[in-house]
Amino acid sequence: MLNQWFYSHTTWEVGTAVCLVLILLPLAGLFFFHRLVPQRHREEDTAMVGLSYALCGGLYAVMLAFVAVGTYETMDRSTAIASEEANSLGSLAFDSPGLPPEMASRVRTDVDEYIDVVTKKEWPNQRAYRMDPSNYEEGWALLRRMSLDVAAFDPKTPDQATVQAQSSIVTFLS
Repeated sequence: MLNQWFYSHTTWEVGTAVCLVLILLPLAGLFFFHRLVPQRHREEDTAMVGLSYALCGGLYAVMLAFVAVGTYETMDRSTAIASEEANSLGSLAFDSPGLPPEMASRVRTDVDEYIDVVTKKEWPNQRAYRMDPSNYEEGWALLRRMSLDVAAFDPKTPDQATVQAQSSIVTFLS
């Protein structure tokens, strides 16, 4: 439920809400602490509290660094996967003229349709955190059809055999 809330609002709305919660909660705690604990009791432990704040601040900085690095690595990995998939699809489309004309046309149509499905259906579903496997069946069906078309193709010339081998590798990578 919380993930859905994060993904259904804009970045500035989520950022504002998170900042407000992270500021207002400690302020409320500080307000009640000052009301409930007398000043003379607080003065006795001032040095220890300062040391505790320093320790907590250091731990928070280290934790924040790990979160930032993890987020960057995930973003970098997803960019690499999307680039590899785009390159594979581009290679398949560029290799298709080496296939018989009707098959080449079908492969290019399937590549175009797959790109539309991914960019117009799958990515928006991922962004909205709708990760139900049924949201991705159409894209997988297109990939299977392309792979089966290339695998079932019976090359008549050595050039077609080379194109089939290259296309089989490309569709496997997708």
